[in-house]
Amino acid sequence: MASRIKITVTEDLQDLKRLYHKHPAHLHSRIRMLYLIKSGVTESTKVLSGHLMVGSRAIQRWKNDYLVGGIDNLLNYEKGKHKSNGIITPTISAVLKEQLSSPTSGFTSYVDLQQWLQENHLPTVTYRVVHHHATVKLKASLKVARKSHIKKDPSAVENFKKQ
Repeated sequence: MASRIKITVTEDLQDLKRLYHKHPAHLHSRIRMLYLIKSGVTESTKVLSGHLMVGSRAIQRWKNDYLVGGIDNLLNYEKGKHKSNGIITPTISAVLKEQLSSPTSGFTSYVDLQQWLQENHLPTVTYRVVHHHATVKLKASLKVARKSHIKKDPSAVENFKKQ
């Protein structure tokens, strides 16, 4: 059976109140956890999870973060890390942007785009990564009207103009 995580909060109650008002709302429960421990209300993970209305596993993670790196590590929150940052390299992203802006590429769905990437560049890329990268990073939308049909024959256009 695992032993209890016993932490000693080094900040005083006034510092914790200042930190609470200084940081955004998604970090308030972490600071409140330290406040409850410091004020002597409880140290139990189960009771803390009841007070803060978060899971007991979250309390355990926060306690470990505080033990490892102090208040700075506890309040470090990296939002929005996504897998496309590492999978789709800048060179592939440039090729993808060129293909999306090309009027002859003809991607009608993100599934088509995913299949094209799997055939040409990344055999293991998932739909979610492709969709996120195309919409968020490249600001592309596949459901846009095109100026003309993709498969239109340019010579037929010239013959039509001559008549």
